[in-house]
Amino acid sequence: MNDSFLKAYANDTNVAIERTCNRFAGEFLVPDDDFNFVTKGKKPIDSYISELSKTYGVSREVILRKFLDRKKISEKYYDEKRQEYNSDYFRAKIKNQEGKKSQGDYYNTQIVYKGKQYLGLTYGKYYNKKITITQLARYMNMKIPSIEALAAKKGWGSVMMIFVVDTNVFSKALRNVSLDVFYDIWEPWAALMDNGQIISVDEVFLELQSYWGDKAKEMQWLNKHKSSFQNTTNKEGYIVAEIFKNNKYREGIKEKSLRSGSPEADAFLVAKAKAVGGIIVTAESDQKPHSEKIPNMCIDFDVPYMVLNEFYMMLRNLYQGKSQLLDVGICYELGKSTIVEEHNVDI
Repeated sequence: MNDSFLKAYANDTNVAIERTCNRFAGEFLVPDDDFNFVTKGKKPIDSYISELSKTYGVSREVILRKFLDRKKISEKYYDEKRQEYNSDYFRAKIKNQEGKKSQGDYYNTQIVYKGKQYLGLTYGKYYNKKITITQLARYMNMKIPSIEALAAKKGWGSVMMIFVVDTNVFSKALRNVSLDVFYDIWEPWAALMDNGQIISVDEVFLELQSYWGDKAKEMQWLNKHKSSFQNTTNKEGYIVAEIFKNNKYREGIKEKSLRSGSPEADAFLVAKAKAVGGIIVTAESDQKPHSEKIPNMCIDFDVPYMVLNEFYMMLRNLYQGKSQLLDVGICYELGKSTIVEEHNVDI
């Protein structure tokens, strides 16, 4: 077994996410009354755990968690078996990598490991608007691009990602990318604003209006899509309050904004993205670990973000009829992006 490979996946964050997934699956796919009835008087040995896993269509760890919740096994035993099951999973993954198999095997592995019922439940809740795409990614312990790719390959329908766009993205694009020339940028941009996939906040519109003035052609284009600049909801207000509990972000507000009484958009953007399960799009630097900039705020509040050039690439993909996130990077860690790779493999 390749220990370094296993350790890369076995950190505390992944364990916590996996436990959340297991509780989620256990609550909905393995009903308590039924589980209590069928396991009465039974010992949680490996063969029986595997049998129950197949019966309910969930992973062995979900079954193990049910036994732990009923104090049929100890926390120590649970952790030992969880590591054993994960070792089986990663051993299979390494074998696939060493055999240079297609990345399509990754999706097959996810289906087998998590169980078809669990996938159906989690994706179903997303499509029924019970959870956001960020929550879906968390329950699946997958990145958002992989969530989209799996849905596409299974033919479940599109996964609508919401992009929450920063002031500097609008202003840089409008200054440097002509509305009259670069149709491959502005046509898909406008279409995504019209269907609700690109949104922003009121504060951004006010900042842009202050910069361009009402008569500028750029402002006329923005006015056509004014409905995409949304109010702050009560839920988002609570998130903004949480953000400003951090001295770094509170003290980062410019003195000019305080004097004028016009709030800066950063915290409102991150709160919006957090609330709707969206991806922040920003042109701010993500190379300063202790900065008060939006990328730092995103990482601190578990919101993925995308930089400007990746946003352009995503728009051009749409214009050219390609997969939306083909070769597009999304950041889940400061300054580190996950690149989407598309594969023509059926699962």
